Amino acid sequence: MIKSIACALCLIAALVATPAEATLYRQNASGVCKSALPVFDGNIRSRPLALANEGTANAFVSCSMLDNWLDDVQLVSVNVRNNGASTVSASCTYISGMATDAEFFPKTRTLAAGQSTSFVWSPMIDHNNQPFDAQVNFSCSLPPGVEISLLVFDGILAPT
Repeated sequence: MIKSIACALCLIAALVATPAEATLYRQNASGVCKSALPVFDGNIRSRPLALANEGTANAFVSCSMLDNWLDDVQLVSVNVRNNGASTVSASCTYISGMATDAEFFPKTRTLAAGQSTSFVWSPMIDHNNQPFDAQVNFSCSLPPGVEISLLVFDGILAPT
């Protein structure tokens, strides 16, 4: 019994002493995004490198990053590209947290034909210098011809 307690205390001490490690995750949108409603399914095309709106009207997509249980999310971004022939406005909302305590951070960008841009959120600018929650989610309204290619987040990996 005493050995078990001593081993448990050693394990706890090792976990506490393990330094936090910064980590950067990148995921292709086609792996973690999908159309938000069945009505948008016919417009959204999932390719290996991007998720694109190939329809004639705006379509909403939802994305939830995988393997992102971090202690301190420092930066999140969504990369989008306008493959259409005219200038459009795309909107993405970063959702920090889970259903019971989510915070929403909307942004809109204007993209000329052939232009790429990134929606970027950081605690310093968007959250009063407070870290974002461990769960990283997005909702985007994609005009026709616009695609999401890459989702990125950076944070402090919880000690294991």
